Order: sequence, then structure tokens, then C-alpha cells
Amino acid sequence: MKNAKRMFAFISALALAFSYNAPSFVAIAEDTVDLKDSVGQQTEDVSEPTTEENDLELNVVIPDNWTNNFDEWTVDVSTDATLYYKTSETPLANHMWGTYSDSDAKLWNDGTAFEDGEGYIKFWAVRKQDDQDEVVDCQALTYKYDTTIPDAFSVEKIRIDDKTFDIKSSSSISDNLSSNLEIYYVLDNSELTKKSEIEAVGNRISLNDNNGEYGFNLHGEPSMIDHEVVFYVIDEAGNIQHTSIVIKDTSKPYLSVSGIDTDENKWSNTLNWLVTSIPTENVSIYYKTSDKNEFDWGAYESASVWNSEWDSEALADVIPENHHYVHFWAAYDNDSDHEVAEETFHYNFDKTKPTEFAVNMSDPFWPQPGNSWWSQRSFSTDATFYENGSGIESVTYKIGNGGEQYIAYTESNGGYKFEININNDENLANNALTFIVRDKAKNEQTFVIDAVNSSKPIIKEASVVYSDNKEELEKATSKHSLIFGDERSKTYPYSNAVYANNNDYIKLEVDDASLNSIIVNVNGKQQSLGVRNQQETERNGIIVYSDKSNYRYKNCYIPVSKLNGLNKQGVNTISFVIKSHNNTKSEEAYLLDSKDNHCDIFYDPKDQDDSTVSFSATPQYVDADGKKILWGIIFFGRDCNYHKR
Repeated sequence: MKNAKRMFAFISALALAFSYNAPSFVAIAEDTVDLKDSVGQQTEDVSEPTTEENDLELNVVIPDNWTNNFDEWTVDVSTDATLYYKTSETPLANHMWGTYSDSDAKLWNDGTAFEDGEGYIKFWAVRKQDDQDEVVDCQALTYKYDTTIPDAFSVEKIRIDDKTFDIKSSSSISDNLSSNLEIYYVLDNSELTKKSEIEAVGNRISLNDNNGEYGFNLHGEPSMIDHEVVFYVIDEAGNIQHTSIVIKDTSKPYLSVSGIDTDENKWSNTLNWLVTSIPTENVSIYYKTSDKNEFDWGAYESASVWNSEWDSEALADVIPENHHYVHFWAAYDNDSDHEVAEETFHYNFDKTKPTEFAVNMSDPFWPQPGNSWWSQRSFSTDATFYENGSGIESVTYKIGNGGEQYIAYTESNGGYKFEININNDENLANNALTFIVRDKAKNEQTFVIDAVNSSKPIIKEASVVYSDNKEELEKATSKHSLIFGDERSKTYPYSNAVYANNNDYIKLEVDDASLNSIIVNVNGKQQSLGVRNQQETERNGIIVYSDKSNYRYKNCYIPVSKLNGLNKQGVNTISFVIKSHNNTKSEEAYLLDSKDNHCDIFYDPKDQDDSTVSFSATPQYVDADGKKILWGIIFFGRDCNYHKR
């Protein structure tokens, strides 16, 4: 019976040991149990247990892997026994372990004071038996025990662009003992405490080994945005350390800018800019301009707020002209987490026309050599005009609705001027002449000259004037007329005439843009006096003064001595017609005296000093005041005698 009992106990111990696949020892105290002096041997020498049911028993099974508690350890001992243990970092021969009574032996006490580490452990079970210590010990076993969590670590978000990012460890990930770390991440759950829970819901990350320092670099996922990403580090013993980071949506709004021509060689005179953002709600757009491309445009808080409702007219009031740069920001309102969209554009803007200018028109002249069919007129600016923005692109002119013709222009005192000769033909005579100064932004300044001869020429008045100095002809006044002859005389018929000699001038006040000739009718015989150019005018002794305020108005002074067919010492009937370069003629005009009465000329080729005047009775003459005057003039031979009756 005793042998059977011993055999049963031995077989049970072996079965328990092999079931754990771990170092184990089963001891049953009856006599003594000796361990061999080889630590590597796992063979027990168990003596036969006593026949009593109260044998002292010790059963120890320790797993090969790291643990952070004793749930996987088996340390069974009789309830009435006290359990002692010793540990060693290195293997020891059995006799080197000493015994439970040594000062370095410790009470097991369910491992409450057991320290983390890796090494070898030996147990003794002791109880009092008849005032003696009954002792059972076991073979030394290896152990790996770690209750310390991995070292604390931190993570950071690494921006790639405004929509993509990485998360990486910003400090080394390490552990004091068990190592063989694993790392997982989960979203919005920092309450997990068990490895199995973490493995079930987490995503495992590979660790990078950099010369013994471990870390990771995780590519960010869109699902992480606006969530807390929790990272769990688990050592081989199952101890857990965690940290987390909240991934905020830092993406910048989309900034859309269109309508800006960034070609540095092109100019615009209107701004059709469209500046928007996506999203539009809770996003504001800011802008700043500069005459150079700034290296640093600064913060949008110092810029001006853009109004998406601005039209081209409103933009022209706020955007400066000339060669500039504009920088835009699009930023979320009251949100410092999001990035800010920025973009810079170049633009050329000029809304201002060139300065006003005036064009002077000369009298017609014949170009040299004089074989041209038409005379010409010279047109020139009276003063310098300016373009301070984009610069002059062209100066042109057009006649009527015809095409534009280019005019060469020159720089002068920081501005511009031009001069051009244009044929004084029918096209010019009957159509408006428009001069156009256009800048590179297509702003235009114009000056219009009405049709040079849009109506037939007009003789406004013809009179006889006298001046001792022909330079002061413009100051001369019309000569008075006299009543000459006798109504009963056939030789000297009754006539209202102006006494004139070779010192006097016929003054014609004309309205004509392109005066060509003056046709004089003396006593029924015509004479044409050319005035189409200065040479011809001077050859005919005619003096022409033009009105500076209106080039159509002129005063033409014809010397009486240049009139052919005048009756000397007699009355002459004279009329005038003027003719334009386009062959248009005026109505026939007659001489008027100082009182605007029709009159003739009494021509004396010399002067009035050699005349003798005698008076004789004439029919009653009623003056302007209704008074009757009885006087007249009767001519005798060369002399003029005044006779009063």
C-alpha cells in the first residue's frame, strides 16, 4: 500500500509539471529530498511519502515567458507550512543556495514583496513537526518578472501639406526589463487596460530600431482628423504605457483667384477680379498691395478685408494703379488651428487717360515741290501732353468714320508732342477730324476738329478801311459813304459811295476753313485773286489775319490798287465771291458803309487832297433821325467840287 501511494504521488507530480511546459518542481516530504548539483537538470529525487495524509507538499511551476503577475505561476504548498525563497541573477549549484534560515531568505507571502527582475528562484516549505522543522525544498527555477510599465514617450504631428500629415514619436520608446515592445493605436479610447483588449481593437504599428532607440512614423489617415489618436506600448510582460494626440483639422481653405492678367507686359484699364474661397462660410479674405514683390507679406491681421461683392468700379477705387503686386489670404474666422491660404499675383493697372491736349491747324499750304493736287494743312499739339501710367501705345487720327492712321510722336520735357500734315481735300473738308492718344491700357484721350469746311464759305461783311500802317489794319474802322452825283445828271448819276484811293483796303470778313481764292467783280468784270498759300497771297498784296480762337474766321485785306477795271474819278460797283479749296463758293457780297448801307466806290487813284468839291442843290435826303438835308456833290472833270444849296 505504501508503495502504491508513493507511485501515485510521483505520477501526479509529473503530470502537473508537463501540463505547464515550464520549469516546475513537486516535492513531498517524508524522508528527505536531495537535489543534484546540476542546475540544468530538471530531475527530482522524491522519496516515498509517508502513509499519513498530512504530508508536507511543495509544488512550483514558473512559465518561461515574462509575466507581470503570478496568475501564470503555480506555487502550491501545504496550508500549515511557511514558504521561503531566495533569488539569484546567476545560476548556483544546489549547495550554494544555502537554506531557508539564512538572512537573505525571504517569506514568500504570495509574492507581495517580490521584486522585478530576471534570474533564478528557489523555494523552501517549512512547518513544525514535533518541535522540529520539517522542510521541503525544490530545485532552482528560472523566472522573468516585470511589473514596470514602459517608459513614457511623446508623439507629434508632422505636416506634409495642408491636407496630409504624419504622426511620429518625438522621443525614444523604451522599457527597463522585458522589452520586445509592441505598439498599437486606437481612436478616442484611452481607457484600455488589458493587452487582449488593445489587440482586439487597435492597429499595430511597426517600430523602427535606430541604434537601439525605438520609434515609429505613422502616415496620417483622414479618419484621424478631429479625433484623439491613442498610442499603446506593451512590453513582453504585458505592462502598458500610453500617450495620445488630438489631430485637429488644420487644412487651409481653398483660395480661388481669377481675372488677373499676370503678364508683366500687359496692362488693363478695368479690374474684373473674382476672389472667392471654399468654403465661403466662416472664412474671410484679406489683401495687401505693394509696388514690389515682398519677401514677407506679414500676417493677414494687418491687411485689408476683401469684399467679394466689389465690382470693377468699386475695385478701381481701392486697388492702386501702375505696376503692382497683390497678396491674398483666406483664413478661417476665429480659428487659429487651421492654416491660412496665401497667394501673390502681379498686375498692371491703369485707369487714367492721358492728359488732355489741343491740336492747332494751320492755314492751307502747298507742299514743295508744288506738284500736289491738293494743298495741305499742318496739325500739331499746342503744348506737351503726358501719360504717367502704362505709357503711350499709339497716337492716331481718323477722318470721319475712316480707319485710324498712325502719327509719329516724340518725347518732350517728360511728355509727348506730335505734328502731321494732312491733305486739305474734300474728305477733310466734309468730315470731322479726330486725334486719338491711346495708352498701353487702352485708355483714350481725343481731340476733335469739326469738318474743316462743313458748310459753304460766307462773306460776313465787305467794307473799305484806311490805315497809315498796314500792321495796324485790324484796328482800322470802316469809312463813311457820301451821296455822289445828281439825279438829273446822266454823266454823274445819283450814288451812295465811299471815296477811296490807292492807300485804302477792301476788308472782307469771311467764314471759311480752307480759303482758296477771292473773286472780285468790278463793274461787271471778274478778277480772281489767289490766297491758297502764303506765297500767292503775298504776291497779290493781300493780308490775311486768322482768328486764333476759331480757325474758320479770317479778315482779308485787299489793296484797292490791286483791283482791275476801276473807273478813275468815278463811281464803281464792286461785288465779291470767295472760293474754298473744294471749289465751294460763297454767296455774292457787296460793299457796306459804316452804317451797313450798300455802297459803291468813288475811286481816285491819287488822294483826296487834289480834289475840288462844289455843292449844288439835290433832292431832299432824309437822315436816320428823319431830318431833311438839302446837300449834294457835283463832280467837274478831275476835281470834285462840293456845292451846298
